[in-house]
Amino acid sequence: MGNRMLLLAGTFVMLVAVSRADEAQPEVLPAPREVPAQDVLPQPRVLPMPELPYYVVDPPPQFGRRSVWQMMSPKYMGPMRPSVVLSPNGGGYYLYNGAPYPWINTHPTWLRGYLLD
Repeated sequence: MGNRMLLLAGTFVMLVAVSRADEAQPEVLPAPREVPAQDVLPQPRVLPMPELPYYVVDPPPQFGRRSVWQMMSPKYMGPMRPSVVLSPNGGGYYLYNGAPYPWINTHPTWLRGYLLD
């Protein structure tokens, strides 16, 4: 039992000694030095402009509210219908999609001859 007490007391003394050795003295910093004030501001830095990896595309054209009537023309009695283009090879076709106009030979009065729509 005496050996255990001696071992316990030695361990306690060693722990106290180690714990005091870990305590470090606070570091004393030097006093801050004063910087003289400057009346002139430094020159601004010139930053180079980065090159654009793309080019700026113009926006698409803005169509008005009445632009839908560009593909329409009046019939012989006045109501509006899709415009028909008379081609020189004897046929006609719709302007908005290019489909053939089937009544060019059977109903020539449906077209206004003095206008090329």
